[in-house]
Amino acid sequence: MNDIKVNKNERSWAITMISEINIFLRDKTWKIKQAAGEETINTGKRIMFPDLLLCSERLVSVRNILQGWEIKMPDVSITNSDFVADAQRKAEFLGLNSFMLWNFSYGVLYVKNELGYFCIEKTWDNSTLIKNRSDVEAYFQVWRSQLFEILIDIHTLIDTGKLIGKKLDLTVSETIMPKLIDYNKSLVSNCLRDAAIQDTRIETALEIWWDEVKKEYLSDELDMFDAYAKTVLLNWINRITFAHLIRKYHSPAGAIATITYDTQISQANDIFRSITAACDFYHVFASVELNEYLPSETWHTLVEYNLFLSMHSLENLDQTALQGILESSVREARREIIGQYTTPPLLAKLLVNMTVTNKTGTCLDPCCGTGTIPKEIISLKKESLNVQETYESTWAADKYAFPLQISNISLTTPDSIHIPSRIFQSDVFNLNNGLNIDIVDPKSGETMHLKLPAFDYIISNLPFVDFNTNSKDNLNFIDSLIGAVHKNTGVTLSKRNDLYLYIIFKIWELLGNGGKIGVITSNSWLGTDAGKLFFNAIRWYYNIETICISGNGKWFQNADVMSTILIMQKKNISQVNPNLRVNFIRISAPIHKWDDPDVFKVLKRTAHLSKPIDTSIASVDTYTNGEIDKLTGMNVSINTIFHHVNWLLEIENKLCKLDTLFTPFRGEKTGQDEIFYLQDSSLVDQEYIIQGLKNTRHCNTLIVKPDTDVLWCSEPLSTLESSGKSKTMNWLRRFENILNVSVKQRKGLWYDLTGSKTTKIFTGMNPGERIFFGMFESETFINQRLIGFTPIHDSIDQELCHALLNSLLGLFYVEAISFGRGQGAADFSKDNLGNMYMLNPNLIDVNQRKEILDNFAKLLSREILKTTDELNQNDRINFDTAVLRAYGIDQYYAEIKTSLLFMQSTRLSVSR
Repeated sequence: MNDIKVNKNERSWAITMISEINIFLRDKTWKIKQAAGEETINTGKRIMFPDLLLCSERLVSVRNILQGWEIKMPDVSITNSDFVADAQRKAEFLGLNSFMLWNFSYGVLYVKNELGYFCIEKTWDNSTLIKNRSDVEAYFQVWRSQLFEILIDIHTLIDTGKLIGKKLDLTVSETIMPKLIDYNKSLVSNCLRDAAIQDTRIETALEIWWDEVKKEYLSDELDMFDAYAKTVLLNWINRITFAHLIRKYHSPAGAIATITYDTQISQANDIFRSITAACDFYHVFASVELNEYLPSETWHTLVEYNLFLSMHSLENLDQTALQGILESSVREARREIIGQYTTPPLLAKLLVNMTVTNKTGTCLDPCCGTGTIPKEIISLKKESLNVQETYESTWAADKYAFPLQISNISLTTPDSIHIPSRIFQSDVFNLNNGLNIDIVDPKSGETMHLKLPAFDYIISNLPFVDFNTNSKDNLNFIDSLIGAVHKNTGVTLSKRNDLYLYIIFKIWELLGNGGKIGVITSNSWLGTDAGKLFFNAIRWYYNIETICISGNGKWFQNADVMSTILIMQKKNISQVNPNLRVNFIRISAPIHKWDDPDVFKVLKRTAHLSKPIDTSIASVDTYTNGEIDKLTGMNVSINTIFHHVNWLLEIENKLCKLDTLFTPFRGEKTGQDEIFYLQDSSLVDQEYIIQGLKNTRHCNTLIVKPDTDVLWCSEPLSTLESSGKSKTMNWLRRFENILNVSVKQRKGLWYDLTGSKTTKIFTGMNPGERIFFGMFESETFINQRLIGFTPIHDSIDQELCHALLNSLLGLFYVEAISFGRGQGAADFSKDNLGNMYMLNPNLIDVNQRKEILDNFAKLLSREILKTTDELNQNDRINFDTAVLRAYGIDQYYAEIKTSLLFMQSTRLSVSR
C-alpha cells in the first residue's frame, strides 16, 4: 500500500476547517458541539486518529465522539483505495459506525450497514469548480458553504439514530487501548526479536521472564516475544492514560503534554521518572525492562495517542467518569495480557468477606497480581472506615513490576488520588516484618519510610506454579522450609508440591498473633498423599477454620483446574488439637450467580456462622481434627470429607484393605501397539496369539469380552524359522528396523510380553461418568490404561469380590481415593487402589453370598449405565440393599449413595 503523505498545506486547511466548523456550531443546539483534531495532525507519519473529529458536548465527562473525517487535497481522488481504507481503519479504531472523506472537490459519507460493511450513504459534489490545490483557496466560500450543508445533513442522520457515536471514556478504554495493542504487537515483537539476535543478554532476560510466566499466557500467547510485546505496549499505554487522568489532581503529571513527535523514547521515560519523583504512583509510571525497544511507527502511534488525550482534556472528567475509565482500563489490560489464573472479582470478593472479620485490621496480599483482591479489601473496609484509614491498612506486593502497574491503577479512585497506596515490588519469600518500604506521598512529594507491620490478615490468590517450573531461588527456599517443617512437626513435605503450599508456611511469619490467612489454591492437594502430608504439617502452624470447594463448575473459567479456599488462623507451632473443628464448605451455586446479592449473602453467612443457610447454595460438613485423621487413615482423600461421610466412621469394622486380598498391577505398556495388537490375526501363527483388552470404551457389561488379539511369543527368531513359523517370523522382521526406543530397551527378546501379568478382574484408570470393575471369563492380557488384580492366594473368592467391588460402597471408594483431573476424569493409581478399603468378603456366610450373587447376576446381563442412572435402577437398588444388609449396615444406604453422587457431580463439574 502506498503512503498518502499529508503536507503542510493540507494541515493548514484541516485546521481552518476545524475553526470554521466550531464557529458554525456556536449558536446551534445540535448534538454536534465541537470539531477537534489539530493536535494529532502530523506530516508523513502513520496515524491512528482522523484528521477531524465531530464531538458531542464540550464537557469531557459526557462527550461522545460522533464521527471522524479524513481530509486530503483535490489531487487525491475521493475513490483512492488508500484514502478510503485509511479512513475506515480509523473509524473502526474509534468504534464508530461512519466516516467522512473530504478532498474539497467531493465529500463522501460512509455508514456501516447491518452486515458490518461500510457503504456510501451520500456524496456532495464541488468538482465543477474545485479541481486542484489552488482552487481550494480561490473557492473558499464555495467549499465552506458546502461544508455547512454537510454538517446539517450529518446532524439530521445523528438525530435519527443512523449515525452513532461512542462515549469518550469507553472509546479510550474499550476500543483504542485493545486496538493499539492489536495493531502494534507484531511490530514490537519483531523489534524485540531483532534486538535479542544482536544481544543474547536480552534473549536471556526474556527467557527467564517467560519461564516463570508462560503458564499464564498459554491460553492467549504461545510466543515469548509476542507476549512481552503486549507487556511493553500496555506499560506505555497505561502510563500515558493515567498521567492524563491525574493531571487535575497532581500538577507534575502535566509534563505528559510535553511528549510530542519530537520526543525521544528515552526522554519520555525521563518525563515519567520526573512525574513519579514528584507524586509517586511509582508502579504506574515505572518503565518495564526493555520498553525502549519500539519501532518508530509504534512510537509515533503512542505519541499520537498522547496528543489525542491532550486534545480531549481527559483530566477534566468528573469523578464518575474518571472512576469508569480507571476501572475499564484495568479490565481491558487484564483481558489483553493477564492469564488463566487471574482472580475472578466475585471470587476475590467472597474470599475477602470470608476472611476479614475486623475491618480495622491490617491486610496484605503478597502476590497481588493486578490487584483484584486488594481492591475488594478496600471496598469492604470503605463500608465502615474513612478513605485514609482504609488505604493505610491495606498493603499489596508482587514479584513482577508489570502487574503492579495494573494494580496501582486499580486501587486508585477519585477520593484516594492524594493518598499513598501501600504497593511495592517484592518476592513473597523476601518479605519480613519490619522490612523497609519507601513510598512517595502524592500530596507532598516527600518520601515516606514505612516498615512492614505484622498483619492481621493475609489474603491472596497464591501462584499456581508447579514444581517443574520452580526457579533456583524458589528451590533453595523450598529445601530450607522442608527442613524447618520437619524439625518443627516431624512431617517431611514432598518436594513435588505446587509453589503455593510452601508460601503458606512463609506467610505464617508475616502474621501477628492470632492473624488469619485466606488463600486460593488449586484443589490438587486435597487428593494426593503429598497433600495429606501438607495437611498434617500445616495444622501445627495454623488452626484451620474453613476449607471451601466448588460443587458446581470451575471458578477460573479459562483454566482446567478446580480451586479451593483455605481460611486459617495463626497459632504457636505445636501439636494438632484433636478436638478443634474444621468446616468443609461445598458451594453449589455456580460463580456467575454470586453477583446476586441474596446468593452472596448466603455464602457469606454460611462461612461466618459455620452452618448451612440454604443447602442449594452451599453445604457445610464439620469434623474435628481427630475425626479427619480417622477418615484419612481409612485411605479416603481429604476431598472426600466435603461429601457427608461421617457414616464411614461407623462401619470401619466391616471393611478390609484391598491389598489384603489382591495385588493391583498396571497393564502392560507395549511401546509400539501396532506390533502387538493385531488388526489381522491371520498374519501371525495362531499359537502365538492370546486375547487382550485395550481400553474400557467398549466395555458395555460387567462380564467383559476381550477386544483385541495380542502377539504372545517368547521364541527366538531362529527357532521360529526352524520350526516353520514363517508368518510370525515375517511379522516380527517387518518391524525390526523401525522399533521405538522403549521396545528396543526391553530386556531379552524385544517382542516378548509373555512375562506380563494377566487378570480376571480389572478397572480403568480414569473413569468418567461410569465407574465399574469388569471381569473376564478367563485370565486376560490388559493394556497400560487398565489396572488388574492378582489374588494373593488361590482361595480368594473372585466372584464374590467382583460383586463387592461393584457395590455401592465399592463405587464410593473409587471416588474417595480419586482426584478429579482437569477435564473431570477420575485419576488414581494402582497404589491408590491397593490402599483402598472394600467390604470384607470374609465376613459373609454361604447364604449371604448366595443372596448377593443372585442379585448381582441381574446386573451382569445388562448394560453398564452412568453412575447417576445406574444407582436408580431397581435391580441395582435391590443388589446394593442386599449387600449392605448382609453386613448389617443397610441403614446407611441413602447416606452412602448421596456421598457418592455428590463426589462424582463435583468431579465432573470441572468440565462444565
